Amino acid sequence: MKKYIFLLSIAALSFTACEKEYLETTPENQVGTSTILGSADNAKMALNGICKAMTNQYLESQGMNGEDTILNWYGTFTGNDAQKCNQTGSAALWNSTYHLRKSSSYLYYPWFYYYKLVSNANAIICNIDAATGSESEKAFIKAQALTFRAYSFFRLAQLYSFRWKDTQGNAPGVVLRLDQSTGEFPLSTLAETYAQIYSDLDEAISLYQKSGLDRGSDEFYKPSIDVAYAIYAKAALTREDWQNAAKYAALARQGHALMTEDQYKDGFHTPNNEWIWGVYEASDQTLYYYSFYAYIGSNSSA
Repeated sequence: MKKYIFLLSIAALSFTACEKEYLETTPENQVGTSTILGSADNAKMALNGICKAMTNQYLESQGMNGEDTILNWYGTFTGNDAQKCNQTGSAALWNSTYHLRKSSSYLYYPWFYYYKLVSNANAIICNIDAATGSESEKAFIKAQALTFRAYSFFRLAQLYSFRWKDTQGNAPGVVLRLDQSTGEFPLSTLAETYAQIYSDLDEAISLYQKSGLDRGSDEFYKPSIDVAYAIYAKAALTREDWQNAAKYAALARQGHALMTEDQYKDGFHTPNNEWIWGVYEASDQTLYYYSFYAYIGSNSSA
């Protein structure tokens, strides 16, 4: 998984193009983490790579398209207001039957996907403090990486653990991998999982405030302090921590006016001020019939 960042970030490196030294380059699989993440600029590219990872195809499967898969297969499709009349052959998918098969990729895809995000976020978190660059920029990048990690742990807990209501945090949670190690690691409890989510978000919010920086107006696909607030609110809600749920939901909504009537009728595919967070989309990097739009469109047979 570390290689994922390295390949995304290799373009950030500057090579000398003079005489024979031009050809004396280190193989990509031998470039160290300290080189790739040795500067804030390189770390920023690695962070961009995590953003793009949310809208990639995985496991050589048509529908495993990053975050969209989570929203569809484990969210909308299993809801009581979703239907797709021309997809009766996929009833087992819509009814979550596939998700319970031990040998099915439907079962382990979220685990694979979110730990890919965690692995990349950890590489930034563990190396950004020693990188070159301004302290404000490094604080902002670290805050974004912590936001990604907290979000991933939250989604994993939702999908692979029991409800808080049923166990009050005593059920098995997820693997809280907080560094770049790759060995086996035990499951935490659900209480420990939420404590780590809260801790990551507390640190992220503090770093966002310390940095004094924010994402660009058109960079809705990158984490920001509003995103950290929103994740905090959702995590607190599922943990039945009502006071924090209300507190952080209000903070997340500040500065995000509701969409206009015209924007509402536009089809929810164009970013507007009401959006707190989304995934990266570009007309020259579309997933075509692998995408969220193909799967959710009632006029599509994807």
